[in-house]
This record gives sequence, structure tokens and C-alpha cells, in this order.
Amino acid sequence: MPVVSGGNTVDKDSILRGYEKDKMYGLAKDFLQVANAGLDEGYDIYSEPQKFINEASLRNSMEQFFLENTFDRKDPDFQDAAAVRDHDLMLSTLFKNDIQGISEAAPLGSFNPVVGITFPMHKNLLMTTVFDKGAIPKAVADTPQFTLTMETRTMYSPDGREIDMFLEQNKIKDMIERSVPHKDVVIMLPEDQETDVLGLLGVDKSKTTANISRATKVTKILVAGAYILKGEEYYDASPDAKVIKVADKGTKGDNFYKVITIEPIRFVASYGQYDRTFQKRIDLIVPTDENGEVKQHIFQFAGSMHKNKFTFMASDPQIMGVVLSAQLDVSSAAYETPKVKWSARTDFFEIPEAPHITVTVSPEETKDVQAMYNVNQLTKLLSMIKLSLLNYKDDKILESLDESFINMPSTSKVSGAFNFCPPDGYLGSHVTWRYETFMDYLDTQVTYLLQVLNDENMTVTIFGRPELIRKITPKEYTYTTPPNIGPVILDYKKTVKTSDNRIYQFISSNKLRNDNNLIIILNPRNSNRIIYKIFDYQLYVGNEIRDTQNYQLPAVTAFERFLFLQYQPVQGRIMIVNPTGLKEDIDNFAPVSKDRALNDYTANKLSYVHDKDGNGQFIEHTDELPGKQRSAMYPHQVNPGSPADEEYNKDYAYPSPNYATSDPKEKP
Repeated sequence: MPVVSGGNTVDKDSILRGYEKDKMYGLAKDFLQVANAGLDEGYDIYSEPQKFINEASLRNSMEQFFLENTFDRKDPDFQDAAAVRDHDLMLSTLFKNDIQGISEAAPLGSFNPVVGITFPMHKNLLMTTVFDKGAIPKAVADTPQFTLTMETRTMYSPDGREIDMFLEQNKIKDMIERSVPHKDVVIMLPEDQETDVLGLLGVDKSKTTANISRATKVTKILVAGAYILKGEEYYDASPDAKVIKVADKGTKGDNFYKVITIEPIRFVASYGQYDRTFQKRIDLIVPTDENGEVKQHIFQFAGSMHKNKFTFMASDPQIMGVVLSAQLDVSSAAYETPKVKWSARTDFFEIPEAPHITVTVSPEETKDVQAMYNVNQLTKLLSMIKLSLLNYKDDKILESLDESFINMPSTSKVSGAFNFCPPDGYLGSHVTWRYETFMDYLDTQVTYLLQVLNDENMTVTIFGRPELIRKITPKEYTYTTPPNIGPVILDYKKTVKTSDNRIYQFISSNKLRNDNNLIIILNPRNSNRIIYKIFDYQLYVGNEIRDTQNYQLPAVTAFERFLFLQYQPVQGRIMIVNPTGLKEDIDNFAPVSKDRALNDYTANKLSYVHDKDGNGQFIEHTDELPGKQRSAMYPHQVNPGSPADEEYNKDYAYPSPNYATSDPKEKP
């Protein structure tokens, strides 16, 4: 154990030895091996970083350090050789970007001993950030300005409307049907092949051969002498109107014909002079005045279709007309159809400047780093910067996700709550309750999200604090992350569960503490679709910039440039109610007892009870202690071996019971 002197001497080595257990220690140690190899060849990455990276062998060694042990080979995301190649390519690009930053910073001063730690610092950040571990895809930009292309699938209607075939699949049917020329035509009775229905459908008979579809049908009947209620349809037969209207009040008139919707009457094939015909008996009861008087209309209704002309007649003279729902025969291809088009949406993006983070260091610390006297010194410096940059990046992405959830339309998100406390009447424990029901609840919420995008080819990721994720993660899983990958200790844990062709990822991190909400993110698989995406660009570490508040001391300035963007955002949030699984959480208002010893049997003197109204309260039984002791076996008498007189009220230890000489059942 180190000895602390009462003098002014401080054992600096003893202070630094604590960093051997720091998360950055292993990475710093591996990095120093590469740096020491450079020293052996006469190149100091701290004092002369430009010369170090210009040496091909040293540059390759540093790149190998940057790329190796950056992913778990058992991770399902890296089982494909192409995924591994993409990963290595992105890291190689980042390595080149970092070298460019070093090259720009190195000439700024002759003394820059910290710029070389860019590589271990950046490697740690890439491996320990939370949101890009299979949840949000990431890419690397080789320049601060770039274009991004995303696949789009669009359907166009003849009238110029367009829909996204991913997001608006529910509109496809309507667009296809509406593209077929159709029209509701009012035909007055009797009709004898006078109305040019084909022309009303917009067909130029001189340019094409077209026919009326067999799907044409009669959908409504016009009745005279009927009372029209507010909100009902009627046909205004006035010479200057001749149009169907909706009544704004009860009305009746000689030129007002009530429009009654009937079961559609379709034409059937016929023989002889008519192509298609129908004949039907119709029974109608219609009101005649505002007092509820009605009239029954029973009549024969017949119609025919011949060479795109129609004939209609009714045996009742008050049946004034029909509404014919006519549409064009699509087999003739005499109309403009909807069109589908695959296209690529391209947008221009810029990675913004990043806010700087400054860590002041003493001259001694700076010289220690330059000289590489102690790996713990480097660990200390890396730990400070890592804590700053890593928290900033993850918190910034989380802030962007929160803003996205708030601002997206309600149709693109789900929000719910799940109670860890089982309902009344549930016979199992709260642990059994959440294991049996939560995944079913989660699966329902995820289904809603997948239906927004109409794409099942998604990886579903659930983020939350470790306590919650640990309680909801299925007992059987496909994969879970190790505590470390190479020398890098991970700040998160990922568990993968595959179920019914769905891939669930449960990611926990202490960065999400103090939040009872779970975040649900979808990540497209094998698709060019983008929901969210992270673009990494460059990490910079240097000491040419001083702290404005303490410019006398050297300072390490660091920043990471990246971009978070959204294209087609969807997201889910589930709030966990009663995370403990208990109906109520009771505050501990007396965590330390004021009058207790290690062997004091009186320590547990509080009980928590409910009154008749269900209100909970603490009861302190101080008046019962250290009074007469009660036996657990015989509650109505004192404990065996206790003195029968008032001596037990005194504040001293009691003699232990002597079962050899005293009978427990015998009253003292």
C-alpha cells in the first residue's frame, strides 16, 4: 500500500498507477507499441507527426492498429464478407481523413506532442458510441461536402398525382382504379339509346376504338314527389341546374327528385339484338312530407346495352331517372394508365464545424507525453478527451432522435406504455409477468412501425438503460456482445434475438440512465432506403489552440466532425411504468438509524401499513423497544431465558436462553 508523507513530497508514480485499471489503458498500451517502433527508427509521432506518417512502414503499422480488433467476429452484422469489407473501407477512409487533419495541424507549431494520439482516440470513439451499433447505419464522408442518393419508387396517375410506393401503399389501389375513365351519368327516363355515354367518358371515337366496360352498373334511382330530408341527395331538374345536390334542409318540389341508392344492378349477357340486358322488380318506400307520411313504389325496371348505347324504362311514372356508373373497357387500351418509376433522389449535404473541447494540461504532463515516459500518463490524457467527445456525440444523436420524434407526423410514430407491475388477479410474479407479456406487446408496436414503411426487411433496435433492458431481454438470444473487443472496453451491451424473420437488438447503456422510456429504431437491411444515418468524417486532436480562460497553460483541443440526418423517419417510444414491478415505491426516510449497534436487535423498528382508505404510512414502534421481548413461537409470553422481573427494561445485553435448565413452554 502506498505511503503518504506528511511532507511536501508527492509520489507521482503512485498517483498514476490507478490508470492501469482505466478503460483506455489497454488501447493506450497498444498505441505506444506502434509509437515506440517509430522511435526505434528515429521518428517521433509526438514531436514530428508529419515525418512519422510519411514513413510508409510506420504509416501502415498505424493503419493496422487503427483497423484491427474493431468489431466482434461473432456479431451477426459481420457474418457477411461484404459487410467486413465495407467496415474496413470506412475505417481506412477515416484514417486518411485523420492524417489529412494531422498534416494540416503539424506545421502550425514546432512542438505538438498530442496530435499523434488522434488515432487511438478516434478508434475508441468509433467502437464505443451507442447508436451506430446496428441501429442507425453509418457511412464515412471523404470530404466535408458530399451528395447522397436514396432509392425512391413512385407511381404517377394520368392527372399528375404521384405517391411514394413505400410510404403510401394504401393509395395504390385507388390510383389504379381512378385512372380508368369512369363517370356517374344521370339519365332521365325513358331512355332509348340517346345519351352518348362513351363521349361523356372522354373518348374520341374518331381516333380510337373503345367500348364501355361490362362493369358499368345502375347505382341510384330518381323518384319524384318524395320529401327530401336534410343531408340527403336530390336531383335538381330545373333547366338551369340539372345536377345532383345535397339538401341543407328538408325540402320538396316539382323539379326536385329524391336520389335513392339501391343495390347495384348489373347488365348480364343476352341474345338477339341486345348485347347485355337486365330486368328487375324494385320495392321502395319513400317519405312524402315532413310529418313522416310514406308511399310505397313497386315497379318493374328494365334496361339494355347495345353498341355502347343504353335503354331504360320503369313501370312507375314517378321513377324519373337513374344514375349510371359507367367506366371504360380497359381491354381496348384506349386510356392513359398509371405509371411506375424507379428513381434516385440525390441531395447535397455539408458536414458542419464541430464545437471544440479543451483540456488543459501542465507542462510536465505535456513533456511526459512527448517523451512517452509512462503509459498511464497517456491513458489519463485519453480518458479525459474520450469522456468529453464520446458523451457529446451520443447525447447529440439522442437529442436529434428526440427532436425527430416530436416533429414527425403522428402516422410515422408509435407511443405506448407497459406496466411492469402485473394487473390485479394475476397469479404469477411480476418477473413472470414481464417475461410472458412484454415481447408480445413490443411485437405489436413494431408491427405498427413496419406498416408505416410497408417494408418487413428491417432490423429492430430497442435502446434503454441497463436495468430496463436487462429485464426485457429474452432469455434465449442469438448473440450478445463481449465486455471488450481487443483492448477496447465497450460502454454498451447489445443482445440480438431473431424471431419470425424479425431481428430484434436490445442495446443498453448507462448513457440512457434516468429515463424510463425505451427507444425503437428501424434499420433497413439490404436496401438503399434511409431512415436515419450517421456520417463520420474526421477527429482532430492538437495543442496549438489555447484555452481562452487559461491561456498560460498548454491545452489539448479536440473535436469530431460528423453528421446525423433523417430521410424517412419512423420511431417508437415505450414508457415503462413501475420499473420495480411493485405497485408503489416507498421512500426511505430513515436510511441511518440514530441509535443502533452492530448487534442491536432493535434496528428494525419501522413498519409500513395502509389505513382503511388505502393511504400508506410508516409506523415507528419505538415505544415498544427495548420493552418486553416477545417470542416468535409464543407471542403472548416473554422470550425463553429473559429475566422475569423489570431487569429487561434496562439498557444492557440480555443473557442468552439456557435450554438445558429452562422449559420454553413454561411461563417465568
